[in-house]
Amino acid sequence: MAFNTYNNNTADSASPPPSLDVKDADFVIDLGNLELALGYKFNDHALVREAFVGERAQVMIEGKLVRQPNQRLPILGDSVLKTAFWDTNFTKDELCAASCKRFDSFSSNRSLAKEGCYLYIHTMIVCVDGKRYWEKKKWTGEERTTAVASTIEAVIGAVWIDSHQNIETVKSAINGLLGAGKC
Repeated sequence: MAFNTYNNNTADSASPPPSLDVKDADFVIDLGNLELALGYKFNDHALVREAFVGERAQVMIEGKLVRQPNQRLPILGDSVLKTAFWDTNFTKDELCAASCKRFDSFSSNRSLAKEGCYLYIHTMIVCVDGKRYWEKKKWTGEERTTAVASTIEAVIGAVWIDSHQNIETVKSAINGLLGAGKC
């Protein structure tokens, strides 16, 4: 379902995009479980809701049009993950190649998806209509890996924004999400 013709500022005949509620009972439970794993409590629940949208269609979250919910936060989260890792590991007496190999090992889509599945992240991803992604879609292994890894990166991006770019808070959340000692 695409909503490319919808414009938030005009009264055209296109249907507005679906809306996702941060007070949805399933989302509230998922949010609590996520916050427990991260060791971080979100202030902006709409930001977390955006992180769990598994489609690239437009969606309304708390009255705000989000045009690319599954693209913005994962891109940011990927960069923040790199920043957190290198901030922690820059001063270690280790060859750059060894550090790069260690980073690539734990930050690959396969590794991120594996950690995400331990936390049941794959069950929290939703379509723009609010239905659980895994209930609606027949995922191939690669699609699932990519979706879960992107969602992990989106959560990291959400923590970065929500914590007002506090790198120590992000590192702590990453260690909660991916296992102690990663950052």
